[in-house]
Amino acid sequence: MFNGWRRAFWAASGGIMRKFSAFLLLSAALAFAGLAAESAFAEGVLAETRRVSCLLVSDAAPSGSAGALYLERMGNLPEALKAFAPGRFSFEGKVFRFSVEGEFGYSSEGLRRVGSVGVMGLYEAQATIRALPAPKPEKTLRVTFRLESLSGAGGVAQPGLRAIELAARKSGLRSGRAWLVSLARKGEGEIVALVGLVSK
Repeated sequence: MFNGWRRAFWAASGGIMRKFSAFLLLSAALAFAGLAAESAFAEGVLAETRRVSCLLVSDAAPSGSAGALYLERMGNLPEALKAFAPGRFSFEGKVFRFSVEGEFGYSSEGLRRVGSVGVMGLYEAQATIRALPAPKPEKTLRVTFRLESLSGAGGVAQPGLRAIELAARKSGLRSGRAWLVSLARKGEGEIVALVGLVSK
């Protein structure tokens, strides 16, 4: 009788263990599928491209094709274009800081000189950027400023970054994420921009 009870116990235990092993395998498969989906989503996010029209300030460059290459690769175009990608901003005292999140790349479609900022040239550039997509903004603020306000004791600021700083100050946020929606000249010596912001 005791042997029969023991055989029944082990038979029941074996069934439970088989079911438990199957459950573990199913859980692992679901977890792997979830990670794969998350990885695929992340790759899709990084692959987004967008065409933008940008304004930048740069020092005088050689004329001709060499000058265009200098402006596009060695000048301030990469820094100016980064304002269109979502980035983290913060204020440390009176100092404003901004840095782009994730992957960033660009291809230029041409530049032309449209004005001056002191001894520096103001250029308009058409480009395609590759960056994280912008989140849904909590606020979209319009800012307008004069070209001469780009010059300061620390040098000359890029129009897009100055627009983000002005919008961040206007929003009252001490930190968050921001990006340029649009940037354009308005009349003589004035720039108007739309900036998206979120608090997280």
